[in-house]
Amino acid sequence: MYPIGIPTVLNTHTEDDDAEKSQIVHLACNRERDICVVLWRNAVALYFTFPQLCLISHFATDEELDLMGDYECVMWKPDSTALLVRTSKNFLLLYKVKIDWELSYRVFQEAANSSHSSSSNRPFITRKIPAVQLTLTTTVNLSAHINCYSTLKEEFLICLKNGFVHRFLWDGQIVEELAWSVDKVPFYFDQLQSRAQYANRIASDCSEFSPSTPPTAAVCFVDICHSSFVGGFLVVLNDGRAALLTALSPRFHPSELRAIWAPNVNDACCCSTNHKYRLLAIGCKDSSVLVFHVDDTTGALVLTYRTDLNVIGNPELTRNLGPVQSVKWAAPGNYLLVSWRAMGIGCWSVFGSRLWFKPCLLDRSSNAIRCFDWGPEGHHVWFTNGVELFVVRLLSLCDTNSVVLSDRERIGLYCDDQIYLSPDNGINRASNAEWPLAFWHQIQVPLEYLNYCWPIRVSQLLSLRVTTVSLTCYFDAINNVVCVVGSRGFAYHLLTTRKWRLFTNEVQERQLVVGSAVRYWNGYIICSCYDFEDESDELRFYPTSERLDSDYCTRLTLESPVLLLSLREEVLLTFDLEAKCILYYMSIIDDAKQRTINVEKKAIILVSDLVPHPFCVASVHIISRQTLDCGEGTFCGTVDTLLLNVAGRVIMLTPQTLSCRRHVGDDVKASQLEAPLLIASFVEQIWCGAGADSSKPHLSQAIWINSGSRGMLIWMPLMPRDDQQHLATKHQSFISKWIMLGFHLSSLHPSVVCSLKCFFLGVESETDCSNSWIEHKREVFLHHILKQLLRRNLGIYALDIANTCRDLPHFQHCLELLLHSVLEEEGTCSEPIPDPQLPRVIEFLREFPEFLQVIAYCARKTEMALWKYLFQYVGSPKQLFQICLKEKQLETAACYFIILQSMESSSDSKKLATELLKSVLNERRWNIANEIIRFLKSIDPSDLDSPPTTPLIFLKQSAQPRISILSPTVIENWNGFMFANASGGGGGSRSRNQSGTSHTDSTSRHSSAVWSTPSVAEQSISHGQQQSNFGLDRKSDNNNSMDGFVQIILADHAKQLIANCRLYDLIVFADQVNFNVILWLNQQRHRAAKVVHFPTALRSLHSDFSIAYPLPDTNFDISYLGTSTLQLPFSAELLETSNMLNGNGNGNIGDDDLSLIESLSLVEPKGKQPFDSAAAGQSNGSVVVDTLKLELLDGELLADDDSKRKIGNERMRKTMHFVESIMIEAACLDWLLLIDLVLRDLRNFQSLLLMTISSTNADEMKALDNGLTDLIQWAEKDWYVFAYVPFFKAVRDALQHVCAERLEDDYFNIGNGNSATSMKSVENAAISVSSTLSVRELAIKNLSKIESKAAFSETFSSRPQLGRHYVSSVEDHLINPVSPSEHTSCSMM
Repeated sequence: MYPIGIPTVLNTHTEDDDAEKSQIVHLACNRERDICVVLWRNAVALYFTFPQLCLISHFATDEELDLMGDYECVMWKPDSTALLVRTSKNFLLLYKVKIDWELSYRVFQEAANSSHSSSSNRPFITRKIPAVQLTLTTTVNLSAHINCYSTLKEEFLICLKNGFVHRFLWDGQIVEELAWSVDKVPFYFDQLQSRAQYANRIASDCSEFSPSTPPTAAVCFVDICHSSFVGGFLVVLNDGRAALLTALSPRFHPSELRAIWAPNVNDACCCSTNHKYRLLAIGCKDSSVLVFHVDDTTGALVLTYRTDLNVIGNPELTRNLGPVQSVKWAAPGNYLLVSWRAMGIGCWSVFGSRLWFKPCLLDRSSNAIRCFDWGPEGHHVWFTNGVELFVVRLLSLCDTNSVVLSDRERIGLYCDDQIYLSPDNGINRASNAEWPLAFWHQIQVPLEYLNYCWPIRVSQLLSLRVTTVSLTCYFDAINNVVCVVGSRGFAYHLLTTRKWRLFTNEVQERQLVVGSAVRYWNGYIICSCYDFEDESDELRFYPTSERLDSDYCTRLTLESPVLLLSLREEVLLTFDLEAKCILYYMSIIDDAKQRTINVEKKAIILVSDLVPHPFCVASVHIISRQTLDCGEGTFCGTVDTLLLNVAGRVIMLTPQTLSCRRHVGDDVKASQLEAPLLIASFVEQIWCGAGADSSKPHLSQAIWINSGSRGMLIWMPLMPRDDQQHLATKHQSFISKWIMLGFHLSSLHPSVVCSLKCFFLGVESETDCSNSWIEHKREVFLHHILKQLLRRNLGIYALDIANTCRDLPHFQHCLELLLHSVLEEEGTCSEPIPDPQLPRVIEFLREFPEFLQVIAYCARKTEMALWKYLFQYVGSPKQLFQICLKEKQLETAACYFIILQSMESSSDSKKLATELLKSVLNERRWNIANEIIRFLKSIDPSDLDSPPTTPLIFLKQSAQPRISILSPTVIENWNGFMFANASGGGGGSRSRNQSGTSHTDSTSRHSSAVWSTPSVAEQSISHGQQQSNFGLDRKSDNNNSMDGFVQIILADHAKQLIANCRLYDLIVFADQVNFNVILWLNQQRHRAAKVVHFPTALRSLHSDFSIAYPLPDTNFDISYLGTSTLQLPFSAELLETSNMLNGNGNGNIGDDDLSLIESLSLVEPKGKQPFDSAAAGQSNGSVVVDTLKLELLDGELLADDDSKRKIGNERMRKTMHFVESIMIEAACLDWLLLIDLVLRDLRNFQSLLLMTISSTNADEMKALDNGLTDLIQWAEKDWYVFAYVPFFKAVRDALQHVCAERLEDDYFNIGNGNSATSMKSVENAAISVSSTLSVRELAIKNLSKIESKAAFSETFSSRPQLGRHYVSSVEDHLINPVSPSEHTSCSMM
């Protein structure tokens, strides 16, 4: 039962304006729950429950109130023909209630959740309202104050404050011979060996109970409740004790009375009894509720459970609830509703699982619920706060035949006129995303059916005038059928067609009362019913292929009313009012004319000796164990086991062999049974597997048992392994093949079991002010099973089950939960553990490839204090870190690094981070690389001194307290590192030492620490470069020093890429880690970025950018190579790459490169927006990071379609043009030459060569010439590049010609001729420029200086007019190209 929506406020205006007299003091619903009586201090009124309207009211006069006092409490007669009202002056008022349905009238109730906006078109439900008369017939004046009363068939008991209990008839006559006093009743602790005690003597002599009343006060009852199934009255004494009052005969003669104490109860204040489960609930003043049951052996009261209020999660709230105001069981007995005097209302399942708790169900100043009662069929709760009257709607779980769902994930709930279904499998197929937890599919029950048959109800057998306990809203998630049962007939809904089926003949519908659950089998709706026309109980089978009509159904007459139905494959089980279980075998007969069903009775099982009453049987189930047990005895077909849930106790019945059965009649057999076996106690619900599944044989045949607050039980078969199959044929006992495992769930109350997917589905209720809604949630259970099997040394079976579940998406999460639960349990235990389970669990986890991830993720979610205990058995985390690096599990290695950086010193963490960074760069894991870079930049160099010799988590007290870099509780999967003091851009510092070390000392220590790494030393020795060459500034602070260290690591990786001719990977790497590749290429163009072997580099360009080699008949346009006065700027193709740079031709690139900038966690995604020239000027030279938008070609481009190939080649060429522009800005002539050779257009190379020939020495030109010579030799040997030979030769000749022509002139003399700029001076000038200047700004600055000289115009007249396009940045070409006339930041003369 779960509340839904906002409570409805009913109109309760009275004729009296006095606020005190207008307070509602009590309310109660009759047994049929169709009329509710509301009591004010001066009036009584009867309300119809649906629609909620007042039928009649009666007001007392002032004279009557002065004489008899104010009204205090009211009670119904069981047959709803009389009312009993108690007053404040010890009067009993008996009202006669006459309900006349013959004089009824019809009203129109607007349908709930109507989709019609117009009031004239809104649908209405017509209801028949009876005429009611209310007449005061009898007044009884008693000598003492009336505390409580209770009904007893045609009598009622009155408990007075003086300790006397009187019995009255409903006409007001007193039965004097059955009156008795409380102090005369003997009290016992059990019914076997306990000595009799008397309440008045115990109150004065015994201090065990700590009575709250003085010894001189009379002991009396303050609350009383009767239960015929328990066999007595549950009473609460005025001193806080509670007892069960019983007698040898149902007349409860005073001489036969005896009471059984409820142990350890001394603050009771109210009580209630559960007939179906034979439970006794006692509300206490400490806000708790105690539930007892009667021990069958001794007759003593045993505590079943205590409602746990701590699960609410707010201890302060639970202390302010106050004493329990009222406790009441629902009519079916499955739910317990509790309210408190101060505030709050909550609902628990029958065995103590909390369903929901609402501290403020009302959005009012007074949240205390003064009184409440269950509405019709448990769909509503009527309650009052003393001022107003409210009605809240409730949702109940649909009946699902208690079958485990294998591949469906749906929960069904229903209220009085609607059905709520959770989304199928929790996935929205339209968007391929999970549905919100609060999303439900709502199905409205047809108004045509509700007009006469409201509500969807708990079924009633009108022929016997008794109420059954079977839910009659059936939901078959496998066959997508929903069936609802009202007061008459039934209707069903097919989810596949989204259509309802109603009876075509209303007369047939109104003559039919469905008395128990409904089932669906093989195209038939099966129901047990009572036919008023034939006055017989029947079992009917309605085909869904025909219209819903009794003429098409198959009927089977029954001897007694059926209470329960159970279905498994072709076997149907009925449990009737005579406590008989009858099994039927069903089969389908298909002939040429029609399709019919054949039902044959196979077996009758008598269980009357096992059940106290048929209504105490909560459920029946039939299962098959033939796959494990080889006995010959079966009930019917493959069914060989019957499970009975009798008042929460599951009893297993199995048949004897066929030779031992006795025959009853001609065809029917009453099976001889083996001795009944008690399987489990305190059972709320049972789920049975639908059938054996070869993929998961253990879980598919298991029996799932919900025991409320005691947790879940799984009764599971132990399947023999392959090497033990020969033992399966031998006769073995039953217990040796099955095992019962128990475990507790966190907070979810399971509603559906998905055995093959290893999780439970449940419902949780949420409240915002007065609005309530429900959410469907999951909870996995695989780790519980594995843990219990390992604890019982059944690791072989645990391994088998785990291997069958490897395909689950949450399998690794289950392993983490297994390790975490054992680690928390043993790591926090104060007592020594002689046989710890953690070593076994760890060895078990080593059997799976997810072992390293499980250890890392579990450690990250565990307190640091438990790491020592964990790694004591697992091993050193540093060793696991190295294993992850070796096995290329970089995400897991990053998790171990997070652990190590909390355990190791900053210097060790720096070394580990460096090692990890190099690995992730080689594996192209950019998200991890960025987080490691951010971590390295956050290290304060002062933390690198004096590292602790012992890991910090193992020290009792650290000499230097360390600020934790990350929270010990982090997210489940890798989502990046978490830092305490890391800034966004340049990387802040994280400081552990709090000493007052000066900034200068820190800088000097940092310099010695940073530059002692071998890679940097080797770089300095091999290249002879200074520390300020790249990424560092001599005047930078500590943060920039760490940034420089990171830049050196990135530069090393860039050298590795360029040395292997992986130009595309270099560009992607620069984009992902924000590396200034243009500046680096410019500085290293004569060293690391220099092309060593031209044929290898050219071959790599063709491969990376998927550009085909030229064909033998290719015509190369080389006419422009013979002139040195080129008039064109960069080629037009380069200008067209502005909006087309979204292709990547490297076929070896992984999918993780596709996202690029959008996938970065540290850089905001950049959309395709217009280029801002002002922002480009402040881009700090990061042209690549701001503009690079590369992604792989679509898979369709690799198809055989020539048009798609052409599109792919165009994209690759435009991508290569972008890389060409980078090489232009970096002034890398060798790489630019190779790129233009692949593009077969050397205009850009020629322009750059003529532009920079003044700074190009003979060695560089010689290298270009040698490179072209190597290309010619290579092309002449390999046939697939032979077409390049004439092109290469022409380029080499043109290059030699241009160089010879330019070197003859006095090109290096500018102005007055002083300062001939050598290559060395130009290089030093480039290096000396600040790293904040881009190559574009550097070129503009140098060219501006040249233009200021007078002689420049003469020498430049013969050079190609490059115009604005050369000196502008790459963004101008790629993002927002403009014409040369629109812009010129420095005019070229």
